[in-house]
Amino acid sequence: MPDDLLRRVYELAAEGPTSANCSPMRVLFVKSREAKERLRPALTPGNVDKTMQAPVTAIIGHDLEFYEQLPRLFPTPTCGCTSWASRS
Repeated sequence: MPDDLLRRVYELAAEGPTSANCSPMRVLFVKSREAKERLRPALTPGNVDKTMQAPVTAIIGHDLEFYEQLPRLFPTPTCGCTSWASRS
């Protein structure tokens, strides 16, 4: 799986609708055999073979402190984004 294609997939997902450009989604693409072996203990038995054989595995997480990035993602001096987003 070419890195360029993975980058395009991520960029497409990141273009989804958001509030104030804040997106708590974080993605890690796992391609190497060694990295997939590190995942093995966390996989359910029914997913081990699929994960090991797949060309890439995407780990999708949620950044619980995404609002810390808002001053960079939504650069408005008076927005107060960090304070209102941290209360959600």
